Amino acid sequence: MNWNMKHNYDFRFNPPKVSDESIEQFKDFEKLMADFEKTTVSTTNTQRPVRRMWWSAAASAAAICGAMFYFFWNNAGSDFETVQKEYFAKQEFVNPPIKGLEDEISITKLVAEKGGEFKSKTGSKYKVEANSLKNKDGQPVSGEVTIKYREMHDYVDFFVSGIPMTYDSAGTTYQLESAGMVEIYAEQDGEKLEINPDKPIRVELISEIPMKASQEMPKFNIYKLDLENRNWNYQNVDNIQIVNRNLPENKNNNQAIADLERAEIKEIAQLERSIPMPVKPMKPNRANGSDFVFNFNFQGDKILSSETVSAEESAKLFNKYNMWQVKPGSGISSNQLKKQWDDAEVKPLSNTDFDLTLIKGNERLNVIVNPVMTGEELEKSMANYNGLMADFNDKLGTRNSALESQIASIESKYAKMKAAQLNKKDNQNDDEYYAATVVNRFAVTDFGVWNCDRPYLPEGDKVQSAFVDDSNNTFDNHTAFLVDKTKNTIVKYYATEGTKVNFNEKTDNLLWIVTDEERLAVFRPEDFAKLENDALDLTFVMNVDDRQPSSEAELREILHF
Repeated sequence: MNWNMKHNYDFRFNPPKVSDESIEQFKDFEKLMADFEKTTVSTTNTQRPVRRMWWSAAASAAAICGAMFYFFWNNAGSDFETVQKEYFAKQEFVNPPIKGLEDEISITKLVAEKGGEFKSKTGSKYKVEANSLKNKDGQPVSGEVTIKYREMHDYVDFFVSGIPMTYDSAGTTYQLESAGMVEIYAEQDGEKLEINPDKPIRVELISEIPMKASQEMPKFNIYKLDLENRNWNYQNVDNIQIVNRNLPENKNNNQAIADLERAEIKEIAQLERSIPMPVKPMKPNRANGSDFVFNFNFQGDKILSSETVSAEESAKLFNKYNMWQVKPGSGISSNQLKKQWDDAEVKPLSNTDFDLTLIKGNERLNVIVNPVMTGEELEKSMANYNGLMADFNDKLGTRNSALESQIASIESKYAKMKAAQLNKKDNQNDDEYYAATVVNRFAVTDFGVWNCDRPYLPEGDKVQSAFVDDSNNTFDNHTAFLVDKTKNTIVKYYATEGTKVNFNEKTDNLLWIVTDEERLAVFRPEDFAKLENDALDLTFVMNVDDRQPSSEAELREILHF
C-alpha cells in the first residue's frame, strides 16, 4: 500500500476543548443529517454514485457527536444482512408491491352436505368431501358455500401477490423454489369457514418448474403460510409427479429437421430455375365444328399483358391467329357473342387460352377462347408443330438428365444431415432447462396459502451493489426483485447503496424495482451479460419503463424474458 502523502492534510493534535454550548448546538442529529443531505455531492453525473460526507466548518465543532454518528453509520453498513432483515421486518408480511394489482381469484359454489369436485383453468383438481366444512364454532355447515381460490405458478404471480418466498429454519434463511402455490378459503353468508382436518380438501395442483433435461425430479415439500409468526410451516412431503417433460431436445430436433427440409426445397427450386424449362410448342387446334368460330381484329392497346406474358409478347402470340372458338365447357352461347359489342380486351392466360372481355357500356362478358385453324393452314401448322415438339422433347430430356443427378446429390446431402440431426446427442442440452409440467398432490387441512416448495441457498458470491436509473439517480430505500430463469422463485433485496446481491452468472437473470410512481425500473439479461465478472462492486443502471402497469397482462409484457 502506498502511503505517499501528496495532499496537504491538516492534522491537528490536542485541539482546543469544544465548549458545551457548541456541543449542544450540534446535537440535533436530524438537523445535522438535513444539512448533510443538502451538501452531498450531486449524483447527476455519469459516474457511479458514491456517498461522501461534506462537513461545514461549523460542523467541526461537533467532532465528537459527528464521529459517533459516522461510526454508527459505517457499523450499520458493515452488517448489511441485519439492516436488510430489519427493513423487511418493518413491512407487512404479505406485501403486494403494486397496490390494486392482484392475482385473479376464482370462485366456485357447492353444497356443503354433498361436497364436490372442481377444476381450475390450469387443470388443477380440488375435491371437497361432504360435511367437511364447519363454522367458527366448530359446527358443520349446510347449504350452499362459496370456495374462493387463486393459484400462483411463476415469478410474476409471486411478485403480484407479495407473498414472501423465504423460509427461516434453525437460524438460516432459505430461498423457496416453488412448484406451485394456492390460496384457498371458503365462506357462507360472508362468514369465513374452517375445514374439518379429518376431512381435508384433496388437491392436485398442476404447475411448471424449470428442469434440466438430464435432471431427476427434485424433492419438494408442502408448506403453509403462518401469518402470525411470519414464516412458513412445514406440513408434509410433496407427492410430486412429472406430467409432461416437454423435452427441449425433441423440440430442437423437430425445428432443426423442419429447417433442413425447407432448405432442401429451396435449394432444389434454385437449381431448377438455373436450368430453364424449354418452351413447349402449342399444338394447333382444329375447329370442332360445333362451337361458334369467329375472327376479330384488335388495336394494340386492347391486347393486355398477364403475370407471365408481356403486352408485346401477348400481341405477337395473338396476331398469329385469325380464327377463334369458345373453349369447350365455358357455357357461353353464340347468341351472346353475336350481340353488338362496343369494345373488347384480350389477355393471354397460357399459349392456348385467352381471356376475352367484351364490353358494352357498363356490361362486361368474360369468355375463355382458343385459337383454331382449318384446311391447308392447319396441315402446315401441324407439320411445323411436330418438328418443334421433337426438338422440345430433346431439350426436356437433356434438362431432366442434368437435374436428376444434381437433385439426387442434394437429396442425399440433406438426408445425411437429417439423419445426423435425429441421432445427434447435443451435449449442450445437458445444461439447458425446460418447463416440466408437474402435478402436486397434497391435503389442505386448513384454509390459507399452501406452497409446494424446495428450500435452497442462493448461488453466487455476494457483491456490493448500487441501483441507479439511466439518469444516474439513486434508488435508495426500495425493494429490488431478482429472478433466475432456472429457479421458479423471486428473491428480494433491500435496495440501497451497499446492498449485497448474489446471482448466478451462468444463467439469465432479471432484476427490477418499483419506483415511487409505481413504474418498473428493469435490468434485463442482456444488461447482466455486460457486467464485469468478478467485480468487487456493481452498479445496476436500470431502465425505467414508461408504462404504469394496470393489469397482470401488461406487467407480464414488461417483465417477460
